[in-house]
Amino acid sequence: MGHNKTGVAFILSATQKGGIQNVAIAGVKDALATPPSWLFGGLVALKNLLYDSGLAKIDRLDRPVLSVGNLAMGGTGKTPVTAELVRLFSAAGQRTAVLSRGYGRRHSKSRRQVSADDNWRDSGDEPLMLARRHPEAAVCVGPSRFAAAQCLKEPPDLYLIDDGFQHRQLHRDLDIVLLDASGPMPKLFPRGLYREGWSALKRADVAVLTRCDLSNQQDQWRASVAAVNPHLPILALSFEAGNLCTLNNQREESLDFLRGKRIAAFCGIAKPQPFFTKLTELGAEIVEKRVLNDHQPLTNSQQNGLRTSCLQKKLDAVITTEKDAVKLDPATDFGVSLFFLKQVVSWRGESAVDLIVKPFVN
Repeated sequence: MGHNKTGVAFILSATQKGGIQNVAIAGVKDALATPPSWLFGGLVALKNLLYDSGLAKIDRLDRPVLSVGNLAMGGTGKTPVTAELVRLFSAAGQRTAVLSRGYGRRHSKSRRQVSADDNWRDSGDEPLMLARRHPEAAVCVGPSRFAAAQCLKEPPDLYLIDDGFQHRQLHRDLDIVLLDASGPMPKLFPRGLYREGWSALKRADVAVLTRCDLSNQQDQWRASVAAVNPHLPILALSFEAGNLCTLNNQREESLDFLRGKRIAAFCGIAKPQPFFTKLTELGAEIVEKRVLNDHQPLTNSQQNGLRTSCLQKKLDAVITTEKDAVKLDPATDFGVSLFFLKQVVSWRGESAVDLIVKPFVN
């Protein structure tokens, strides 16, 4: 008995020492990253000072410009929120144009209006996704957002910029900043994955807390925002699952389709885990899982391997995200049904209509 107590005590002691050691290592890493973080923050502050003082040129468009951006280096849900705003403005009778640089496209210096049948390598995956979901809106890409706007022969009623908070070269009439309430509090790169700190919210017009369904610290986020900008309106939302769609969008299935199904799932997005969790919550059993880097497509080898697994294991379907779906050839064949899962915005409390849409509706 005494021997067992000694063993337990030893294990507890080792565990405690391991925890302390991990904390110590984390502390050292944070300390080493602090000076570079100060330098990074100083450079960002200098850039903002140049624009705020008028020393750096700011272009203007002849219609209102609304920016959807964030402080983080990605993964807050800018593109789904941009899509939601296109939907809301379209419902209000407003013609919108989305301006983007088209991250990852092969001709980054060119400018073009994106069509639904484009190759994603020419437009970028997110602009193509927006163009396919909202054919009523113009989606334009260019080396700058101002250059992208020049693709249009006639101006829309308003412009939306996807990922525009740090794009100070273009005047904005409304700056919307997204904050992932399920993530860690902001720390500047390289201490964290933030491009700007809390103080940047002083130039924001609306803050939006995203992934609120996955957060238990919304009050802390709201208090932190209010401490920097007490008059900044704060909206809240969650990303919910829409229907399942075929690649060519010709057919949809309700979410009930997933219940009891054995599936393969893959995605190349900034935060993949909520996607897989949602599929499981909807009743699917994920037998094969592939996690790619953000914006990364499946290679031919990976596609062949996935097809082989689907056939050998007699799976019912392959499910991916809407952003990943635009990188697949419509003729892609995994030997089983292939769908992408739509992601839709669910406002929690006040919606964006009063704060964002109505002020810009004629």
